[in-house]
Amino acid sequence: MLESDVLRDFLSVSPQNQVVLTDYASMEAYNGDSLTNIFKSSEIIAAFPEQVIILKGTQAIGAGRA
Repeated sequence: MLESDVLRDFLSVSPQNQVVLTDYASMEAYNGDSLTNIFKSSEIIAAFPEQVIILKGTQAIGAGRA
């Protein structure tokens, strides 16, 4: 979904629209050729940085560092 035009359209419609990234979404972006994939996966959200919410990782939450 991070590379989807649907996401780009959603974020460009209104500055109030936001995307929430979990640690699992971030891990998926590293699959395969990590360097190439992370740039491809972050291209859309990089264009809308004020509309991106990044959640704390599940490990930090589980350790009580939330």
